[in-house]
Amino acid sequence: MCGTKLRWRLLTFVVVGLVLRGVYMANQNTDIQETERLLELLNADAVHPAVLESKLKEFTPRSKDEVVARTATSFEPAPSGKLLARLPLILSEQNKADMVEAFIVNLRSPEAAARKFSLYGLEGLKHPQLDDFALLSLRDGDDQVVYAACYILMPKARHDARLRKVLQSVYNSRKDQKEFYMSMSYLKAEGIEKPAP
Repeated sequence: MCGTKLRWRLLTFVVVGLVLRGVYMANQNTDIQETERLLELLNADAVHPAVLESKLKEFTPRSKDEVVARTATSFEPAPSGKLLARLPLILSEQNKADMVEAFIVNLRSPEAAARKFSLYGLEGLKHPQLDDFALLSLRDGDDQVVYAACYILMPKARHDARLRKVLQSVYNSRKDQKEFYMSMSYLKAEGIEKPAP
C-alpha cells in the first residue's frame, strides 16, 4: 500500500513537472515570437509614427528589453539606421545601459544612418561623453553624420572658443566639397565664418 502511494506521488510529480515544463517552453516560444515581431516593426520601411506608437503598446517590457539587448550585441548584420532611430521609443530604466551600449557600438557602423542615429540617441540619453563622440564624428566621410556632429556641438561652440575653432577648421577644410553641402550650409548659417562674439 505504501509503495503504491509513493508511486502515485512520484507519477503525479513527474506529470506536473512535464506540464510546467511545457508551459515554460510555450511561454519562452511566445516571448521569442513577440521579440521577433517587435524587431520587424522597428525595422519596417514605412510606418506612420502614430501607428508605430500605437503598435508599441502591444509589446511587453520584457520583449522591449530583449530587443535593446540584442541590438547592443548585434554585429553581423549591423543594426539598421531605422532600428537605431526608433530604439528610444522603447527606452526603460531596465534597458538604458544596453541602449547606451548599442549607440556607442554603432558609432562605427558601416551604415551612415546608423552612425547618425547613434549620435542623436546618445544626445537624447544625455550621455556624459557626447561631445567627445561628436568630435570624433566630425571626420566621418558622410555628410549626414558630420551634420549630426555639428548640430550637437554648435550650441556649446557659441560659448567655447576652442570648440568654435575646431568647427571653423572643419568648415574651412570642407566648405567647397559638394559631398558635405548640408553640414557646411548648417555651419555657415550658424555664422561659423565670423569671429567668436
